[in-house]
Amino acid sequence: MTLDILYDVTLRDGSHANKHSLTKEFCKQYIQQAYKSGIRYIEIGHGNGIGGSSLHIGQLMEDDLFSIIEEFKNKYLDLHFGAHVIPGLAKFNDIKEAANNGISILRIASHCSEADTTETYIDYASTLGCEVWGLLMMSHMIKPDHLAREAEKMQTYGASRIVFLDSAGALTPRKVEIICKEILSTIDIPLGFHAHNNLHAAVANSLASISFGCSSIDLCSRGYGAGAGNLASEAFVGILELDGIETGIDFNELITLSLLVEQSLNSTLPNIDSISTATGYNGLFSGFKKKIIEAAAKFNVDPVILIEDLGKQKLVAGQEDQIIASAAKLELMKKK
Repeated sequence: MTLDILYDVTLRDGSHANKHSLTKEFCKQYIQQAYKSGIRYIEIGHGNGIGGSSLHIGQLMEDDLFSIIEEFKNKYLDLHFGAHVIPGLAKFNDIKEAANNGISILRIASHCSEADTTETYIDYASTLGCEVWGLLMMSHMIKPDHLAREAEKMQTYGASRIVFLDSAGALTPRKVEIICKEILSTIDIPLGFHAHNNLHAAVANSLASISFGCSSIDLCSRGYGAGAGNLASEAFVGILELDGIETGIDFNELITLSLLVEQSLNSTLPNIDSISTATGYNGLFSGFKKKIIEAAAKFNVDPVILIEDLGKQKLVAGQEDQIIASAAKLELMKKK
């Protein structure tokens, strides 16, 4: 087992939890303490990545968040900053500006079955002197052999690492094992994993991923990410260290980092409630939770039945209007 990278996504994925309202001052405090903890890879930005800040999706409180990188890039030469990139949401000029601000890892992401959309972005990002990783989101939604073929495409486009994302928190350790084996039989570049915690399985799934060949793991301090939250840095690192696996992380400093999140963002800490668990079981992105609760109340339908219905439709981010349509349909069915 080789674990090369612990990649902290708190300042990006966590942005979903607080409506993209992280301040520059908090981010600076976070980066300073994260570095002190031993973390050397930090992602920053809007929850949906570069170009995500908009009236439709949600605006960043600090539009020039990347500007804070300047303070750290010369001070900590071994600290790497990354950014999430969804083709179409981000434009080439956005990517270039991020690279000019000090972003050194561009993670080009697509829905698990749509790697084709990343080809020109990976090619362009490679010209900017950045590392370019290919990310496959909602990876539970297609068969592992299909996922492996999509990963292979990203490799041929020029990605130097593939990361598969359990965006809905729907995977199990056994499924993670199968996915790792399929993808690694197809690619010859490193593989990483990104867990969500809807089924309380982020730690178990991440442990399985490194047991079966992943060499990078995405994590969040206090699990501070979208919906039910992500893999909690302190829990994962603690288990590895107790098992005698060197991580290069100072556990006590990591706990101090977790406390910073708890004390600063207490009102928006992830909650793995029953609805979050139901979305995970049904393979829905847990960021839908609020809209599902609102639609269920408005149309007086059972939220669990609504979640099941949406899961059967294989809903993905960007199709939020379907939540309302499905709730309205279920209301009509009740009246008949």
